[in-house]
Amino acid sequence: TGERQHYLLGAKRRKQYVATETAEEGNYPLLSPKYDMSEMYIETTDRNRTFMSAYSHMIGMYPPLDPDEESDTYKVFSEDHLPYDIKTSVYHSLARVYDEHNCPYAADILQENLIDAEIDYANNTLFQDMLTEANLNLNLPRPFSGFNDLWTIVDTYEALSFSKIGNYTEMSDGFIAGVEDVSYTGLFPMWNKRLEGVQLSTHPYLTFLDRLLSSLVGSDTPTPSNKDIQHIPLDRKYYFFSGHDTTLATYLCALNHSNVTRPVYASSLLLELHEDSDLFYIRYLYNGEPLILGSFCNSEGNCELQGFLEFIRAKMFTDGDYDTICSERHQEDGYLGGGNYYPFIFIGIALAMLISFCIGFYLYKSRNKREEVELGLIKS
Repeated sequence: TGERQHYLLGAKRRKQYVATETAEEGNYPLLSPKYDMSEMYIETTDRNRTFMSAYSHMIGMYPPLDPDEESDTYKVFSEDHLPYDIKTSVYHSLARVYDEHNCPYAADILQENLIDAEIDYANNTLFQDMLTEANLNLNLPRPFSGFNDLWTIVDTYEALSFSKIGNYTEMSDGFIAGVEDVSYTGLFPMWNKRLEGVQLSTHPYLTFLDRLLSSLVGSDTPTPSNKDIQHIPLDRKYYFFSGHDTTLATYLCALNHSNVTRPVYASSLLLELHEDSDLFYIRYLYNGEPLILGSFCNSEGNCELQGFLEFIRAKMFTDGDYDTICSERHQEDGYLGGGNYYPFIFIGIALAMLISFCIGFYLYKSRNKREEVELGLIKS
């Protein structure tokens, strides 16, 4: 389902941004007719599904079949070489939000939100009814019962609906309404319940945009210390980050647009940079619809670049503050920031268990010896 949708989205991007002989109205010939890795930067989180989303997207954008050749034969790629240069970032991806490796304190904020939500949903009649109906009609491989199954139910229903297979048409209106409620509530009010969590999770992304765009208006920014963006080159024409619905929801909250339709499969948040008579402006489009970010944007969603930079800078931390809040404040709340101390915690627990075992074994042997002595006295 997701692969097919991303292929179609990639084909749409090809019509929008790739220079072809059949370019339609609204096409910006930004990229070469044939794939050139020096023009693009592609990055995914360390999940197979986000990698395959990016790969499917690129197949639609630059099909393996040479569009200039009248042939039905696909190009043959060697087994050890992918046709597209896709980076997979384990920890420091802009598409990863609320990650404990990037910002432990933000991860704690999310965990608090999820605990509250789990308690709420566990006592929610709608949630229990959805579980019952899903188990009856969706042909799930195992019975679902817990809070963690909620997202799988939603994903399964949406996949069946898109593919038009299974018993998805038999779901009640209440179930369908529940899918919408659960998805929207889970992505916006639940994940992004606290503004501080949104700010911490989107700081690397906004810092990257500031760094990439500020030179165009003559306000160069120093190279940031933020580890999340140091590896990203600044000389590409097209940047593509493949993430999650939670990624989009958090970014939309940062852009003051948490009231939009929730992200579904192959949703996209697109940022275009335009130049008109030496003046730069940007357009943000969410699933093709322009976002009005403030008074610096017109009714069509064209936003002055300087106004946009001021808008995102107001939502960013300085690098020093970001690092301090993510780590030191994390420690003040009773945690050990950054995960650097985890090996020592495990070693300490292991030593404590070993000491406890030794003491217990000593007491056991002492008791047995005392009982043997007492037994011997009785016998005599």
